[in-house]
Amino acid sequence: MKRLIYFLSVCIFIVLGGCTEEPTVTTGSISGIVMNASGGSDPISGVNVSIPVLGESTTTGSTGAFSFSDIQAGTYVLTFTKSGYVTEQRNVSVVAGKPATVNVQMKATEQKAEIEFNPSSLNFSTTLSDLSVTIKNNGNATAEWSLNLGNNPWLSVSEKAGSIQSGRTQSIVFSVDRNYLSEPKSTVVNLHAFGNSYPLTISCAPSNAKSEMTIEPKSIDFGSSDTEKSLTIRNTGTATLSWTASGVTESALSLSQQSGSVAAGGNTVIKVLLDRSKLSGSLSTSFTINDGVRSEQISVTANTSGSGSGDNQGGGETPTGLVETKGLYAYFPFNGNLDDVWENKINGYVSPEDKYVTGVSDGTQGLAFARKDGTVFSVNEGLIDTPNMTLSFWLKDISEGDISYVTTSDGSKMMSLAYKNGHLKYVMTRDHVRYSYNQYGDFTHKAIDDGDWHHIVLVSDFNTLTPNAVTLSLYVDGVLMDTLTEGYSASSENDQSGRHFGVGTKFILGGNNTPNMRVANLRVYDNRKLNASQVKNIFNAKQ
Repeated sequence: MKRLIYFLSVCIFIVLGGCTEEPTVTTGSISGIVMNASGGSDPISGVNVSIPVLGESTTTGSTGAFSFSDIQAGTYVLTFTKSGYVTEQRNVSVVAGKPATVNVQMKATEQKAEIEFNPSSLNFSTTLSDLSVTIKNNGNATAEWSLNLGNNPWLSVSEKAGSIQSGRTQSIVFSVDRNYLSEPKSTVVNLHAFGNSYPLTISCAPSNAKSEMTIEPKSIDFGSSDTEKSLTIRNTGTATLSWTASGVTESALSLSQQSGSVAAGGNTVIKVLLDRSKLSGSLSTSFTINDGVRSEQISVTANTSGSGSGDNQGGGETPTGLVETKGLYAYFPFNGNLDDVWENKINGYVSPEDKYVTGVSDGTQGLAFARKDGTVFSVNEGLIDTPNMTLSFWLKDISEGDISYVTTSDGSKMMSLAYKNGHLKYVMTRDHVRYSYNQYGDFTHKAIDDGDWHHIVLVSDFNTLTPNAVTLSLYVDGVLMDTLTEGYSASSENDQSGRHFGVGTKFILGGNNTPNMRVANLRVYDNRKLNASQVKNIFNAKQ
């Protein structure tokens, strides 16, 4: 009887167990291999593969393989990232109970090194023994570099070759041994890096150097038609004079000789040549001639045919001899009026009244701003509301307050330049001005509140030097003082194209918090980033 009961119990258990439902499968898997696009079947290890919406990620191994398990059925975006490769994304549909395969080929990013070599010349004069230069790699690849000192036994260097990683800076020390010098020497050595050559002019003189250089003339004016002028270098000393020319930055200008020597008591004549087909406007620039002991600066000016004549249509005389006119969008000299004297004629207005003071150079004027009056100069368009621009002006007697800004249609401020706690401060985006103003924009620079005129230049670069950010460079009196970076989201600023910010409605000097200040020669380049030599040209011309 017991055996019968046991047997029936087992049968009932088996029958009941057989009626239990199988669990429903709701997940699937994803797997694949990441390969090098240039190598075809070469796997790439170390690739980060992620499913951002799930917060899941993994890394490929030596075979390039990756996998995800227990992924809920649905459609997902996979992101593949690795330094040195272009980021890839793939859509994948996961079906419950089935594997999904995603194979990807990744392209290596273009490798380039952008070398910055500073300064571009060294002058040991008669006393200095050691001077240094800085190499900076602004590219995305490590660069091998080498120096060729040529046949100059008096010159040595701490390193003749090396490598520099992306974003890094190196210093190289040059030394001179005057035991090898019986006369002043000037030579050009070249740094070779990533297929490019970067010249460095080096000058030195013995401690008892006796050459004496004089140059005639020191100012050259080509007028509106001349294309060739002569320059005489004389040596009135008792030793041979070696000279080198540098700083010829304008493509329209060239010299018949870049270097040479002059015997004691002798002279040499070089030709200064102007290619007028390369002039986009009037020219005002300079270059330097150095004999290892002293440097002489030669100023050069030229006008285009007919410049300064014609119907002005809008007030303000179009200036002659204006330097760096390429890409110039607006120019307000404030020389007794508020007119834009450049070709676009974007005139402004002042409230409550315009008052003028003595300007940067003789016979010129500037616009006075007073805190007690709340002086405001306005232009009815954004002016600097572009991703790549240059703002240039002269400033004097500045106190704390808002120098300039751009307003939007809803009254918000952006591109705000101010003077706070002894420093210039520039904050670009509306959101940063509104919500996190104190976290951004403090430049380090020389004093500008000493009662003298100072040349201020702000250069803005969006997304070129730093991805998804604006790089801001500040020049004071022709010298780069500081560079800052401000993160920027195009979509948050209503700029889907990334080409033009497009939301500014008015440019303002002064405003709600007007400082005491004097402003002259306000320039705007709405789509041109001036470089250091171009900024220096404007400073030297006092424009």
